[in-house]
Amino acid sequence: MPIQTTFDVGNIARRSKVKLETAAREVLQDLALDVVKRTPVDTGFLRGNWQVSINAPPPSKLVDSGKPEAVYAGSSKFPAVAPQTVARVSSEISRLDIGDTLYFTNNARYAAVIENGNANRRPRAMVRSAIANLDNIAQETITRIRRTMGMQ
Repeated sequence: MPIQTTFDVGNIARRSKVKLETAAREVLQDLALDVVKRTPVDTGFLRGNWQVSINAPPPSKLVDSGKPEAVYAGSSKFPAVAPQTVARVSSEISRLDIGDTLYFTNNARYAAVIENGNANRRPRAMVRSAIANLDNIAQETITRIRRTMGMQ
C-alpha cells in the first residue's frame, strides 16, 4: 500500500518571506534525500532505485548496467548517498510546478518489505521516518534558503 502525505509548505514560506516555488522544491528535494539516506544498503539496488515523477507514477524499476549504484558511484563501497539517484531526483523536482503531484517511489519488489518489515525482518521505515521528520526538514530547508538569500 502506498504511503501518502501532504504538507503545507506555503504557510512556512509566507512566514519566512521565501518564494513558495523555491521553498516547495527545496523541501521536497531534502525530504527525498532524507529517504534515500535512510534506505539501507546491501547491494545498492534499493537505494539506487528511488524514482521521482510528476503527475503520474513511474512505470517500472530502473534498468541499470547490472552493477549496484553503491558499488560504482563513489569513493567507498557504500557511499552515504547514491549520487546518480540524487541527480535524478533533483532534476525531476526542479521541473515541479505548484499544483503538481509528486510521486517518489521505489519499485524494487522487496522495497515494501524493507519499509514495513515482515515476520522475519524488522521494519526500516525509511519513508515513514522521513515523513515524521518533515517539519524539521522544512524548517532547516527554509533557514538554509534564507541564509543563502542573505535574509538571516
